[in-house]
Amino acid sequence: MGVREMIVAYARWAIGCSYDTTPSGGVEGESYNCSFLTTCAYAHAGLTIPHWQGAQNGEGSQSDWVRWHGHWVTDPAQLKPGDLVFFSGSGDPYNTSHVGISLGGWQMIDSVPNGGVQQRELYGSFVGGGWPMEDCPDDDGWQLIPAKGTVVFDRTMNIRTAPSTDAPRLVDEDGNPITYEAGESLNIDGFVLANGYTWAHYVGHSGKDRFVALSGDVQFAKAAD
Repeated sequence: MGVREMIVAYARWAIGCSYDTTPSGGVEGESYNCSFLTTCAYAHAGLTIPHWQGAQNGEGSQSDWVRWHGHWVTDPAQLKPGDLVFFSGSGDPYNTSHVGISLGGWQMIDSVPNGGVQQRELYGSFVGGGWPMEDCPDDDGWQLIPAKGTVVFDRTMNIRTAPSTDAPRLVDEDGNPITYEAGESLNIDGFVLANGYTWAHYVGHSGKDRFVALSGDVQFAKAAD
């Protein structure tokens, strides 16, 4: 599992916990204020970020850490899962009052007084966000769920170099996509859950990982032990 996936996994695990108003910021697994949630999620992935956010903006706050030490963006389309997202009632990006964890695009997880930890859309006072460190992982990290067997496709499917629809497709020498057609079968060694899809995984003749998204009425037959 990649760094970004670990951050998001923690945030999802915390959904339903209450909002915390104490100086400590909360108790893991029970209550969180907004910055305690982000701090804990990053710590779960082995990363350390400033603990506080909000009225104390300045050297050491999470928003300024992204701006000065990381990769600040203002277009939600450029946000990646695990990025920090910031909000300002005044619209001033240098005076932010709230932080959440991006799920990519317009979706996030945050902790608020009237709802605790929840998933929702970015709202109007969003002023920017991003990755808080110079090293910005693309996070093609993935975790294989072992399941040796055969899948039979029900439609034409591309072969990708990573479990993402943004990853390059395999092509032939003329630049045409190499695909599996309806009715064709593929021996696989497991599945990967990533980017909203279930991917069949196998190792190609080159020795490199290959991925095919599964959808529709794909049939899977487990190999005999």
